[in-house]
Amino acid sequence: MNTIHTFLLTCIGTAFLTACGGGGGTPVPLGIGEPVTGSLVITPANAKAVAAHALSQTTNRLYTLGAAGPLVAYTEFLSPSKSSLANPTVLNSNSLKTGQVCGAGGAVQVTGSVANTSGLGTGDVVQSTYKNCGVLAYGLSPTYLDGSAMQTVTSGGAATMPFQIVLEGSLDNVRIGIPQAGGGFSEIQVLNGIPTLQWSATSKTVQTLTIFGRPLTIKSTVGGVLRTHNWQGHRQVISINGVYTGYSLDALVYSDNPLFGPTGGSYVLRTLTPVIKDTVSNVLTAGVLRAEGYFNARALISIGTNQVVQVDVDANGDGMYETTVFSTVSELSGLL
Repeated sequence: MNTIHTFLLTCIGTAFLTACGGGGGTPVPLGIGEPVTGSLVITPANAKAVAAHALSQTTNRLYTLGAAGPLVAYTEFLSPSKSSLANPTVLNSNSLKTGQVCGAGGAVQVTGSVANTSGLGTGDVVQSTYKNCGVLAYGLSPTYLDGSAMQTVTSGGAATMPFQIVLEGSLDNVRIGIPQAGGGFSEIQVLNGIPTLQWSATSKTVQTLTIFGRPLTIKSTVGGVLRTHNWQGHRQVISINGVYTGYSLDALVYSDNPLFGPTGGSYVLRTLTPVIKDTVSNVLTAGVLRAEGYFNARALISIGTNQVVQVDVDANGDGMYETTVFSTVSELSGLL
């Protein structure tokens, strides 16, 4: 199995609030013309809902799965070696066009062009079009993809390990469904965005991905309920370091969840300490996030031992946290 595909399976072979990464907690500026504060009034009454949403968005692995999809499809189906990215087979000279059956059913069409058969490099273009493409994940139920994603290599390359590569592209109604026991899907997300993906890998177990771009729209269906989430000015850093993974996300985020009010609400999300997961025990071990809402109201969200989540609330925006609310990862997962 090649390295990129290994990362793909690492990401999708997880459940709610799992992580495929980590990164710095330094706040990043939001995009020009975007509001510097959110519209959401943060109070002790909605503190758990804010924490649940912040954690779920920070640890959303499907955005990176969608953005990395074309590169994954290219290396998985066009490379004769399943242990490295070296010497991919290029069909029809420099033009790619091949249809492949996915591991758990369905199909993916891989098209594009590359300049050198030794591996992907600057200027190469790869597009993958999914039709109910089932991707197996370590013996778990497969994840299914539909829609189209395209990436252009703007710098670097991915011919051999280690590698560094930067890709720019688009997600066009990429639908990702995660099956549940007994049939149906536990979650369906439809992604639309224009992401830039920076990917560096030292080995299969040491990798870092940084993804950012124009506003992202996520339409998520859980339990038959459709929710819309938006990221603006976003920067998500995802890393793998042995058995530990973690996420960081800095963005202006919006949700139409009625727990945020009749029309939803937005807040600025900052990662102060990456959310870390032990992939052996499948437990979140650390992480500190901050949600900044209307009139400087804030919620400081900290993951402690036994997956206890502490939410400190500064409802009046004076810089002092006057109320503390406790929850658990399990309880928060049920709020969304």
